[in-house]
Amino acid sequence: MISITSQTPEWHDRFFAHVRMVFPEVDFMPWSRAGLWTERYDVLALVDRGEILATAGRTRMVLSLGEGPDSTLRTLREALQLGAVAVRPDFHGKGLGRALLQAVITDAETRDLPLFLFSNPDAAGFYEALDFRRVPSCRPMVDLEIPVSGTALRQAAHLRLDRQKDRQLVAAVLSASPSHQGGLSARPDLSILLFHLLDGSMTLHSFNAGRSLAITERKGQLLVIRDWLGEWPGNILSVLPRLIDPASTPVRRIEFGFVPPPNVIGPGLRYQADRKTHFFLRGMDAPQGPHCFPHLLRT
Repeated sequence: MISITSQTPEWHDRFFAHVRMVFPEVDFMPWSRAGLWTERYDVLALVDRGEILATAGRTRMVLSLGEGPDSTLRTLREALQLGAVAVRPDFHGKGLGRALLQAVITDAETRDLPLFLFSNPDAAGFYEALDFRRVPSCRPMVDLEIPVSGTALRQAAHLRLDRQKDRQLVAAVLSASPSHQGGLSARPDLSILLFHLLDGSMTLHSFNAGRSLAITERKGQLLVIRDWLGEWPGNILSVLPRLIDPASTPVRRIEFGFVPPPNVIGPGLRYQADRKTHFFLRGMDAPQGPHCFPHLLRT
Protein backbone atom coordinates (compact mmCIF):
# COMPACT_ATOMS: atom_id res chain seq x y z
CA MET A 1 0.00 0.00 0.00
CA ILE A 2 1.46 3.35 -1.05
CA SER A 3 0.42 7.01 -1.10
CA ILE A 4 0.59 8.82 -4.46
CA THR A 5 0.90 12.59 -4.03
CA SER A 6 1.82 15.65 -6.04
CA GLN A 7 5.42 14.93 -4.97
CA THR A 8 5.56 11.42 -6.50
CA PRO A 9 5.30 12.16 -10.25
CA GLU A 10 6.78 8.77 -11.14
CA TRP A 11 3.38 7.25 -10.25
CA HIS A 12 1.12 9.82 -11.93
CA ASP A 13 0.89 8.31 -15.42
CA ARG A 14 0.24 4.87 -13.97
CA PHE A 15 -2.52 6.28 -11.77
CA PHE A 16 -4.13 8.15 -14.69
CA ALA A 17 -4.07 4.99 -16.83
CA HIS A 18 -5.57 2.94 -13.99
CA VAL A 19 -8.46 5.37 -13.57
CA ARG A 20 -9.15 5.43 -17.33
CA MET A 21 -9.23 1.62 -17.33
CA VAL A 22 -12.01 1.59 -14.71
CA PHE A 23 -13.74 4.88 -15.57
CA PRO A 24 -13.05 5.63 -19.27
CA GLU A 25 -14.82 9.00 -19.07
CA VAL A 26 -12.45 10.36 -16.40
CA ASP A 27 -9.23 12.04 -17.54
CA PHE A 28 -6.87 13.48 -14.91
CA MET A 29 -4.23 14.50 -17.44
CA PRO A 30 -5.43 18.06 -18.33
CA TRP A 31 -5.93 18.79 -14.62
CA SER A 32 -2.44 17.59 -13.75
CA ARG A 33 -0.78 19.42 -16.65
CA ALA A 34 -2.42 22.65 -15.46
CA GLY A 35 -0.58 22.29 -12.15
CA LEU A 36 -3.77 21.72 -10.13
CA TRP A 37 -2.62 18.67 -8.13
CA THR A 38 -2.03 20.22 -4.70
CA GLU A 39 -0.90 18.84 -1.36
CA ARG A 40 -4.57 18.49 -0.36
CA TYR A 41 -5.06 15.56 -2.74
CA ASP A 42 -3.49 12.14 -2.40
CA VAL A 43 -4.25 8.63 -3.59
CA LEU A 44 -3.98 5.53 -1.45
CA ALA A 45 -3.12 2.61 -3.75
CA LEU A 46 -2.52 -1.11 -3.58
CA VAL A 47 0.31 -2.04 -5.93
CA ASP A 48 2.08 -5.23 -6.98
CA ARG A 49 5.43 -5.21 -8.82
CA GLY A 50 4.86 -1.65 -10.03
CA GLU A 51 1.27 -2.26 -11.18
CA ILE A 52 -1.63 -0.42 -9.55
CA LEU A 53 -4.42 -2.81 -8.55
CA ALA A 54 -6.78 -0.54 -6.58
CA THR A 55 -7.00 3.14 -5.65
CA ALA A 56 -8.92 5.58 -3.46
CA GLY A 57 -8.35 9.30 -3.93
CA ARG A 58 -8.71 11.61 -0.92
CA THR A 59 -9.36 15.34 -1.11
CA ARG A 60 -9.08 17.34 2.10
CA MET A 61 -11.90 19.90 2.12
CA VAL A 62 -13.65 22.30 4.48
CA LEU A 63 -17.33 21.45 4.86
CA SER A 64 -19.83 24.23 5.49
CA LEU A 65 -22.76 23.01 7.59
CA GLY A 66 -26.07 24.78 8.18
CA GLU A 67 -29.57 23.93 9.35
CA GLY A 68 -32.12 24.53 6.60
CA PRO A 69 -31.96 26.17 3.17
CA ASP A 70 -31.31 29.75 4.29
CA SER A 71 -29.17 29.31 7.39
CA THR A 72 -26.77 32.25 7.73
CA LEU A 73 -25.05 30.72 10.78
CA ARG A 74 -22.77 28.01 9.42
CA THR A 75 -20.21 25.69 10.98
CA LEU A 76 -16.95 24.76 9.25
CA ARG A 77 -15.42 21.31 9.60
CA GLU A 78 -12.59 19.59 7.76
CA ALA A 79 -13.42 16.33 5.99
CA LEU A 80 -12.13 13.98 3.29
CA GLN A 81 -13.99 13.47 0.04
CA LEU A 82 -13.26 10.16 -1.66
CA GLY A 83 -13.05 9.74 -5.42
CA ALA A 84 -11.35 7.46 -7.96
CA VAL A 85 -12.27 4.44 -5.83
CA ALA A 86 -11.28 1.93 -8.49
CA VAL A 87 -10.26 -1.73 -8.57
CA ARG A 88 -8.68 -3.14 -11.71
CA PRO A 89 -11.32 -5.28 -13.46
CA ASP A 90 -9.24 -8.47 -13.44
CA PHE A 91 -8.89 -8.19 -9.65
CA HIS A 92 -12.58 -7.78 -8.80
CA GLY A 93 -13.94 -10.06 -6.09
CA LYS A 94 -10.63 -10.48 -4.25
CA GLY A 95 -11.38 -8.07 -1.38
CA LEU A 96 -8.92 -5.38 -2.49
CA GLY A 97 -11.50 -2.59 -2.48
CA ARG A 98 -12.68 -3.46 1.02
CA ALA A 99 -9.10 -3.69 2.35
CA LEU A 100 -8.23 -0.32 0.83
CA LEU A 101 -11.38 1.42 2.13
CA GLN A 102 -10.84 -0.04 5.58
CA ALA A 103 -7.37 1.53 5.62
CA VAL A 104 -8.89 4.86 4.53
CA ILE A 105 -11.52 4.62 7.28
CA THR A 106 -8.98 3.76 9.98
CA ASP A 107 -6.77 6.69 8.99
CA ALA A 108 -9.74 9.10 8.91
CA GLU A 109 -10.91 7.97 12.34
CA THR A 110 -7.41 8.48 13.74
CA ARG A 111 -7.45 12.06 12.44
CA ASP A 112 -11.13 12.65 13.40
CA LEU A 113 -12.03 13.47 9.81
CA PRO A 114 -15.46 12.56 8.41
CA LEU A 115 -15.56 10.84 5.00
CA PHE A 116 -18.02 11.44 2.19
CA LEU A 117 -18.36 10.35 -1.42
CA PHE A 118 -20.63 10.02 -4.44
CA SER A 119 -21.18 6.41 -5.46
CA ASN A 120 -22.18 4.56 -8.59
CA PRO A 121 -25.58 2.87 -8.06
CA ASP A 122 -24.00 -0.59 -8.27
CA ALA A 123 -21.55 0.20 -5.45
CA ALA A 124 -24.06 1.65 -2.97
CA GLY A 125 -24.36 -1.60 -1.00
CA PHE A 126 -20.57 -1.83 -0.71
CA TYR A 127 -20.40 1.54 1.09
CA GLU A 128 -23.42 0.80 3.27
CA ALA A 129 -21.67 -2.37 4.47
CA LEU A 130 -18.77 -0.14 5.58
CA ASP A 131 -21.14 2.01 7.69
CA PHE A 132 -21.45 4.88 5.23
CA ARG A 133 -24.91 6.43 5.56
CA ARG A 134 -26.90 7.65 2.60
CA VAL A 135 -27.78 11.35 2.58
CA PRO A 136 -30.87 12.22 0.50
CA SER A 137 -30.06 14.76 -2.22
CA CYS A 138 -32.29 17.26 -4.00
CA ARG A 139 -32.37 19.26 -7.23
CA PRO A 140 -33.21 22.95 -6.61
CA MET A 141 -35.22 24.37 -9.51
CA VAL A 142 -37.68 27.02 -10.54
CA ASP A 143 -40.11 27.02 -13.48
CA LEU A 144 -39.40 30.28 -15.23
CA GLU A 145 -39.77 31.17 -18.88
CA ILE A 146 -36.97 33.31 -20.24
CA PRO A 147 -37.60 34.45 -23.81
CA VAL A 148 -34.54 35.07 -25.94
CA SER A 149 -36.02 36.92 -28.93
CA GLY A 150 -35.66 40.68 -28.71
CA THR A 151 -33.41 40.50 -25.67
CA ALA A 152 -32.19 44.01 -25.03
CA LEU A 153 -29.39 43.09 -22.65
CA ARG A 154 -25.91 42.34 -23.89
CA GLN A 155 -24.77 38.75 -23.32
CA ALA A 156 -22.35 38.11 -20.49
CA ALA A 157 -18.75 37.69 -21.59
CA HIS A 158 -17.53 34.11 -22.05
CA LEU A 159 -14.28 33.22 -20.31
CA ARG A 160 -11.68 30.83 -21.73
CA LEU A 161 -9.49 28.84 -19.39
CA ASP A 162 -6.65 28.71 -21.90
CA ARG A 163 -6.15 32.45 -21.26
CA GLN A 164 -4.13 33.23 -18.16
CA LYS A 165 -6.04 36.42 -17.37
CA ASP A 166 -9.34 34.52 -17.40
CA ARG A 167 -8.00 31.87 -15.04
CA GLN A 168 -6.70 34.59 -12.74
CA LEU A 169 -10.15 36.20 -12.73
CA VAL A 170 -11.79 32.88 -11.79
CA ALA A 171 -9.29 32.40 -8.95
CA ALA A 172 -9.83 35.94 -7.63
CA VAL A 173 -13.63 35.72 -7.67
CA LEU A 174 -13.63 32.25 -6.14
CA SER A 175 -11.32 33.29 -3.29
CA ALA A 176 -13.89 35.89 -2.21
CA SER A 177 -16.95 33.64 -2.66
CA PRO A 178 -18.78 32.21 0.36
CA SER A 179 -19.96 28.61 0.45
CA HIS A 180 -23.40 27.85 -0.92
CA GLN A 181 -26.48 27.29 1.23
CA GLY A 182 -28.17 24.04 2.23
CA GLY A 183 -27.51 21.57 4.98
CA LEU A 184 -24.16 20.31 3.71
CA SER A 185 -21.96 22.39 1.43
CA ALA A 186 -18.24 23.21 1.29
CA ARG A 187 -15.84 26.10 0.91
CA PRO A 188 -15.04 26.85 -2.76
CA ASP A 189 -12.07 24.94 -4.15
CA LEU A 190 -10.25 26.14 -7.29
CA SER A 191 -8.55 22.81 -8.01
CA ILE A 192 -11.81 20.84 -8.09
CA LEU A 193 -13.70 23.56 -9.97
CA LEU A 194 -11.12 23.70 -12.75
CA PHE A 195 -11.05 19.90 -13.00
CA HIS A 196 -14.69 20.11 -14.12
CA LEU A 197 -14.29 23.18 -16.30
CA LEU A 198 -11.34 21.82 -18.25
CA ASP A 199 -13.54 19.26 -20.04
CA GLY A 200 -15.12 22.12 -22.00
CA SER A 201 -18.77 21.04 -21.69
CA MET A 202 -19.85 24.08 -19.64
CA THR A 203 -19.94 27.80 -20.41
CA LEU A 204 -18.26 30.25 -18.06
CA HIS A 205 -19.90 33.69 -18.05
CA SER A 206 -18.50 36.90 -16.57
CA PHE A 207 -20.60 39.98 -15.84
CA ASN A 208 -21.00 42.76 -13.29
CA ALA A 209 -17.53 44.07 -14.21
CA GLY A 210 -16.00 40.67 -13.44
CA ARG A 211 -17.42 40.49 -9.93
CA SER A 212 -19.87 37.70 -10.81
CA LEU A 213 -19.29 34.42 -12.63
CA ALA A 214 -21.92 31.90 -13.70
CA ILE A 215 -21.19 28.40 -15.00
CA THR A 216 -24.00 26.97 -17.11
CA GLU A 217 -25.13 24.12 -19.34
CA ARG A 218 -28.10 24.02 -21.73
CA LYS A 219 -30.28 20.93 -22.08
CA GLY A 220 -33.09 21.87 -24.45
CA GLN A 221 -35.46 24.18 -22.59
CA LEU A 222 -33.58 23.61 -19.32
CA LEU A 223 -30.81 25.94 -18.17
CA VAL A 224 -28.58 24.35 -15.51
CA ILE A 225 -26.60 26.84 -13.45
CA ARG A 226 -23.84 24.55 -12.22
CA ASP A 227 -22.22 27.19 -10.05
CA TRP A 228 -22.38 30.88 -9.25
CA LEU A 229 -19.31 32.67 -7.92
CA GLY A 230 -19.03 36.17 -6.52
CA GLU A 231 -21.86 38.65 -6.09
CA TRP A 232 -25.50 37.74 -6.52
CA PRO A 233 -27.70 40.34 -8.23
CA GLY A 234 -30.58 41.89 -6.34
CA ASN A 235 -32.90 40.82 -9.16
CA ILE A 236 -31.79 37.61 -10.86
CA LEU A 237 -34.47 38.03 -13.56
CA SER A 238 -32.48 40.96 -14.93
CA VAL A 239 -29.40 38.75 -15.36
CA LEU A 240 -30.70 35.40 -16.61
CA PRO A 241 -31.34 36.57 -20.22
CA ARG A 242 -27.64 37.41 -20.47
CA LEU A 243 -26.75 33.75 -19.90
CA ILE A 244 -28.71 32.55 -22.94
CA ASP A 245 -27.63 32.51 -26.57
CA PRO A 246 -30.18 34.67 -28.46
CA ALA A 247 -30.15 32.10 -31.28
CA SER A 248 -31.24 29.27 -28.99
CA THR A 249 -34.69 28.12 -27.91
CA PRO A 250 -36.39 29.78 -24.91
CA VAL A 251 -35.67 28.52 -21.39
CA ARG A 252 -38.63 27.31 -19.37
CA ARG A 253 -36.90 25.90 -16.28
CA ILE A 254 -33.80 26.80 -14.26
CA GLU A 255 -32.02 24.09 -12.28
CA PHE A 256 -29.18 24.77 -9.83
CA GLY A 257 -26.17 22.58 -9.06
CA PHE A 258 -26.20 23.87 -5.46
CA VAL A 259 -28.69 25.36 -2.99
CA PRO A 260 -29.06 29.03 -3.98
CA PRO A 261 -30.06 31.87 -1.63
CA PRO A 262 -33.88 31.66 -1.44
CA ASN A 263 -34.26 35.45 -1.19
CA VAL A 264 -32.56 35.83 -4.58
CA ILE A 265 -34.66 33.27 -6.44
CA GLY A 266 -38.05 34.02 -4.91
CA PRO A 267 -41.04 31.91 -3.83
CA GLY A 268 -40.98 29.70 -6.94
CA LEU A 269 -37.87 27.82 -5.81
CA ARG A 270 -38.58 24.14 -5.07
CA TYR A 271 -36.54 21.08 -4.20
CA GLN A 272 -37.15 17.89 -6.17
CA ALA A 273 -35.75 14.59 -4.90
CA ASP A 274 -32.58 13.62 -6.78
CA ARG A 275 -32.70 9.85 -7.16
CA LYS A 276 -29.66 9.74 -9.46
CA THR A 277 -27.22 11.05 -6.86
CA HIS A 278 -25.94 8.51 -4.32
CA PHE A 279 -24.34 10.61 -1.60
CA PHE A 280 -22.75 8.82 1.39
CA LEU A 281 -21.35 10.16 4.66
CA ARG A 282 -19.38 8.53 7.47
CA GLY A 283 -18.09 9.89 10.77
CA MET A 284 -20.66 12.62 11.39
CA ASP A 285 -24.39 13.25 11.28
CA ALA A 286 -25.79 15.16 8.33
CA PRO A 287 -27.39 18.47 9.31
CA GLN A 288 -30.96 19.29 8.39
CA GLY A 289 -31.44 19.55 4.61
CA PRO A 290 -32.06 20.32 1.85
CA HIS A 291 -28.85 18.75 0.55
CA CYS A 292 -27.47 19.53 -2.86
CA PHE A 293 -23.73 19.29 -2.45
CA PRO A 294 -22.33 21.67 -5.11
CA HIS A 295 -21.91 19.84 -8.43
CA LEU A 296 -18.54 21.43 -9.16
CA LEU A 297 -17.07 20.50 -5.77
CA ARG A 298 -17.67 16.79 -6.27
CA THR A 299 -14.68 14.59 -6.99
